[in-house]
Amino acid sequence: MCFVYDCAVSAKALASLSRTTDTEGRGSGAGEIGREGVAQPSQFAKGAINERALRRPEDSIQRAVCQHLWTRGCPGLVWWHVANGGKRNRIEAAILKGLGVRAGVSDLIAVHEGKAFALELKADGGRPTEAQLQFIDDFRAAGGHAVVAAGLDEALRVLETWKLLRGVAP
Repeated sequence: MCFVYDCAVSAKALASLSRTTDTEGRGSGAGEIGREGVAQPSQFAKGAINERALRRPEDSIQRAVCQHLWTRGCPGLVWWHVANGGKRNRIEAAILKGLGVRAGVSDLIAVHEGKAFALELKADGGRPTEAQLQFIDDFRAAGGHAVVAAGLDEALRVLETWKLLRGVAP
């Protein structure tokens, strides 16, 4: 992977770095992540497009945003994804709740220069849940910056406005 520090990285260039993965996390080579953050057919694909990427377009958007954060993130930025999603049995869910897991936590959390940021990612037309809206309200009330971004372009604009990314995506 090529890291670019002092110039803008186009989403198309990042898309060429990102490939879809199968359910076991192996690269499938079946598609690429496009500017819209949705899996696009690759000219080199020999099989069907990864169906999971098509069913879960927010995952594709998040992968693309993470690529931007890894390659364009400003110095001193600390960011992470809280892995709250997925199906759990009742016992495991109760254990995690007791350990402080909270429903609705935003997809990406970041800290930079003493400020906290929460970014909830949605595919175009997607809507946040009540728990997600409540988390954003609570995060803002605690002094943090929080936004729901629809699509890759809006997510990148938000991160650039917050000055968490270097350069500007074309």
